[in-house]
Amino acid sequence: MFLPGMDAFTVTPPLSHAIFALHDAIPAGCESIKAEFDERGAAFVTAFGPDGEPSDIDVTLSDDTMAAAGMLLTLVSYQVATLNVMYEAQGEDAIDAALDRLKRSLADVGLAFGLLTETLDDSITVIRR
Repeated sequence: MFLPGMDAFTVTPPLSHAIFALHDAIPAGCESIKAEFDERGAAFVTAFGPDGEPSDIDVTLSDDTMAAAGMLLTLVSYQVATLNVMYEAQGEDAIDAALDRLKRSLADVGLAFGLLTETLDDSITVIRR
């Protein structure tokens, strides 16, 4: 069963603006940034080089880019929670398949979320496209 808008990440103009703002925050010489949020909403931001290893380049997000990261994380967190509830009666395999579809659609726009990885953390990774 495919649930339009829930099994896939649909890019709307506000989401596109947020994604581009975060892409612009990726430092030169780096391939991605990861913002990890704590319980209070503060974020620790790490840049990653072309080799996938953390870079020693310091990254500070502006209030606007921090808000963009928070908005994206909130939206995807809602989608993950909703998919778990919607597919609960169909079992773990159905939930996993729905979450995998969401994960793939996020990767298509250069995003990865800790909730959909082995880390299961509150993080967003933005990959240079």
